[in-house]
Amino acid sequence: MANMVVPNEGKPILLNLMTGKVTNAGLSWKLGLYVNAGYTPANASVLADLTAPTWSGYAPITLTQSTWTSAVIDSNQGDTTWGVAPSAFTVGTGPQTVQGWYIWDDAVGKLLMLQQMSTPIPTIVGTLLQILPEIRDTWIP
Repeated sequence: MANMVVPNEGKPILLNLMTGKVTNAGLSWKLGLYVNAGYTPANASVLADLTAPTWSGYAPITLTQSTWTSAVIDSNQGDTTWGVAPSAFTVGTGPQTVQGWYIWDDAVGKLLMLQQMSTPIPTIVGTLLQILPEIRDTWIP
């Protein structure tokens, strides 16, 4: 998978959380998929740039804070996932090709992070598309 991008509109939110300038009270993080063919995540990405799937049954998944795993460090990489099992999106009508996933704060309408799939995933009606949201960073000493 391509590197995860934290766009400019999400950086202040995440930095303020990290430094304790704000608490997590009132935050409403959601996981969504995007289907924009050819879209490349960038620092300038905003929530309005992304097109969600339109198949029946698609709905973003609410990411509760308590479900994130405790962060671990392995070979200078910090890592956390939202749970240990992938989240499932049920594919209803009409096939679409998923280009990537994103997390946004629904309370303020800001994009926090997004990641493009290494290979787009064509969906098949009646199946589950599974995503395990992972936040991974490499710290260079």
